[in-house]
Amino acid sequence: MELTIPWPTSTGEALAFASAVCAILAGLAALVAPGVWAGLGGEPRDRSVASSALRATGGFPIGIGLAALMLAQPLLYLALGAGWLFAAVGRAVALFADRTAWVTAVLRLVVDLVLGLFPLAYVFGYLA
Repeated sequence: MELTIPWPTSTGEALAFASAVCAILAGLAALVAPGVWAGLGGEPRDRSVASSALRATGGFPIGIGLAALMLAQPLLYLALGAGWLFAAVGRAVALFADRTAWVTAVLRLVVDLVLGLFPLAYVFGYLA
């Protein structure tokens, strides 16, 4: 089995591919620059515990994104889409529970929803 990155051949696959690339980039941002990444969401930048937690969780989106890109299997895109959608659920709960940085949180909620819907629409056949 070859582990190469197959280029998408349809619009739906290209959008799922883009979602996987965004997952990798988000994971890398959390891993390399957790203070900046947290600051984009309105979180405090100087908490060392939060930085270490962000670094620790940055590896998961990198792994699932790379697996989805290299294998290009529908079930991996399904897992990627479900992950983005549950991240959106968590962001929605935080939005209503914390009520801080409302505009930024709503924007990130919309981005999470869109990035979750791309691979799911491809997997379930809504995008060819």
